[in-house]
Amino acid sequence: DSPNGDASDSQLLDAVWQSTANVLEHYPPEVEVAAHAVALLRWFDLEILTAVRSAGRPSYLERRTDPPELASEEVFRQLQLLPFVEDHPVRGRTLHDLTRQALSARAWRHDPGFVRAVSAALITHFDARLQADEGLALDELVEFAYHALIADTDAGIDLLDQVWNSLDGVQASRVLDGLVRVVEEVGTDRLD
Repeated sequence: DSPNGDASDSQLLDAVWQSTANVLEHYPPEVEVAAHAVALLRWFDLEILTAVRSAGRPSYLERRTDPPELASEEVFRQLQLLPFVEDHPVRGRTLHDLTRQALSARAWRHDPGFVRAVSAALITHFDARLQADEGLALDELVEFAYHALIADTDAGIDLLDQVWNSLDGVQASRVLDGLVRVVEEVGTDRLD
């Protein structure tokens, strides 16, 4: 590790941010906003994109998009055309790691309320599926757990306690292991 590691990491993320912003200028505003929302997720599909679009627009974006004019299907289609959107190894699509880190860092630095709104929208989506007895796969439960803590740490702990009680020991252990990996990946400074 060099003493300038944090500064060079920050410069790299700023450069990736600028490059990403330059690409997104050529797409409809709804696609730009959606890219910022899905950057806060480890993966997304059409269903997830539709859910997180309700979080609105980050305050640091200059273009206004209220109300959304493009349907989620069209936004999803156009997101897949972006050079930094790729297949996720397990589920759906994702942004390239550096792009996701750059957009996520920008959101945390300039509009943590947007981050929490995206997480809350995702939690509402997953909770509705749980209430409908659809169940969630292990990777979905990990995302649910992480974003519950991001949206509102205290309420997230209560919600996770409810979910935990519905899991058997092996499932709970796997979700906890996955949650630990996610928190290690993104850092604990984002939890209240």
